[in-house]
Amino acid sequence: GPVHNNLQHVVVDGSRIWANSNGAGVSRFDGASWRNWPSGCCGAAQDTSFVNPVGAFTLHRDRTGRKWFAFWGVAVERYDDSVDPPHVDRLVLAGGGPDSLYNHTAMWASAHDDSGYVYLGGDTWDRGGRPPVGIDVYAPDGTLRAVWKTTNTGTPDNQVSALVVDTLRHRIWAGFAGKGVAWASTFGHKDSTKFQ
Repeated sequence: GPVHNNLQHVVVDGSRIWANSNGAGVSRFDGASWRNWPSGCCGAAQDTSFVNPVGAFTLHRDRTGRKWFAFWGVAVERYDDSVDPPHVDRLVLAGGGPDSLYNHTAMWASAHDDSGYVYLGGDTWDRGGRPPVGIDVYAPDGTLRAVWKTTNTGTPDNQVSALVVDTLRHRIWAGFAGKGVAWASTFGHKDSTKFQ
């Protein structure tokens, strides 16, 4: 079975099922058996596996089939199994103080748009000591293009509980912890984007 029964997210990827579990790791079911990446299994020296799949909260499949993972306090990684062997891009590696990239690994919600941009919604394990970062906006090549937060886009809060893209209206809708819902245009993907 999966690495643990306390699952955070489940994603359908063709005939495969992916699941992640906070503290336990990542699992993939191929229809016959499970492949598990338990916490502590891997290492940064590998490019075909994760740094350490502990604190696995975000799991997202983008429009090209790559899987995105945010491992709190460790990394944001993108897994591409369309190549053999599979390849892992390390988009963010944690380290440093309260305003460092460390906070950009604490992601909960996720979505993508038709142009291939991926949105990861920030959360926190210590709101007073490590404030959430808002919404990280990644270009299709994996570059962090913008960070949407209260100070530059007018989001109601930086703790993001839910994200969904309305492709018909080119909007991203975001749900915020205790602050309701807001939307913004997905055109431009800039820090100057304004939430309504």
